[in-house]
Amino acid sequence: MSQIAVGILVQLQTSQWYPQIDNYVFSRRHVIVTKALIGLQYNSVKNSWEWMDGTPFDYANWLTGYPSNKSISTSVVEINMQLNYNNGYNKWANDQNNPYDGDYFFCQSPGMAPSQKR
Repeated sequence: MSQIAVGILVQLQTSQWYPQIDNYVFSRRHVIVTKALIGLQYNSVKNSWEWMDGTPFDYANWLTGYPSNKSISTSVVEINMQLNYNNGYNKWANDQNNPYDGDYFFCQSPGMAPSQKR
């Protein structure tokens, strides 16, 4: 599910990714992106969250009240892109929806790092 021909779902391991995501979303004014899948998953064997490549999970930006414990093992994680969402912009929420239900997603190429420019 997480790998495609040229990349994997983005692993937001620091807040340095957000300017790149914002620039990408805002440069495409004809597309309204309200949420997008990221590469975080729940490992039910380890009983913890981890990035899809197995990288330890040590940075979080959860929306208040998340992660939700309902069916946590089947959840995908989405980043909220709604500007008017009660201080929830760029915050994460786990979603029980099938990841192929038409959601947007952000990918990164192997070895790609966030831009240091502002």
